[in-house]
Amino acid sequence: MLGVQCSLLDFYKLHYSYWGLASDRTGPAPEEIARVEGRAGMDRLVLRLAASYAGAAAALRALSHRAPRRVAAHRDRPGFRERYASRNRRLLELWYLVGPSWHAYLFFLFGLLGRMDLFFAVQLLGQNGLLIFL
Repeated sequence: MLGVQCSLLDFYKLHYSYWGLASDRTGPAPEEIARVEGRAGMDRLVLRLAASYAGAAAALRALSHRAPRRVAAHRDRPGFRERYASRNRRLLELWYLVGPSWHAYLFFLFGLLGRMDLFFAVQLLGQNGLLIFL
């Protein structure tokens, strides 16, 4: 379920970034990816992973940018991005609660407490419930 939650978070972040911030950037700069052949070791691996993610994000971005023409026509009008961002900022903050950071925080917290049963309960009931709500 973590994969589904994180994928949906990425989708909503791309959507928010495009409509609210007018940004299409999803990964490393193309010139940085082009220099991957000159790198070695961990740098090369990380850049290849980033390039792979950027490709997958581009596919998500194509879905995210689809909108009725009447909405898409307003994207560049003055005030649209600000209104969109202000109306959706709280929702984006809620989406972060089902993201990978909170999974890691909860995992370590309940691991230190020796209560992994509570970790799984929070995952199944809390975060999945929030996902359904969102």
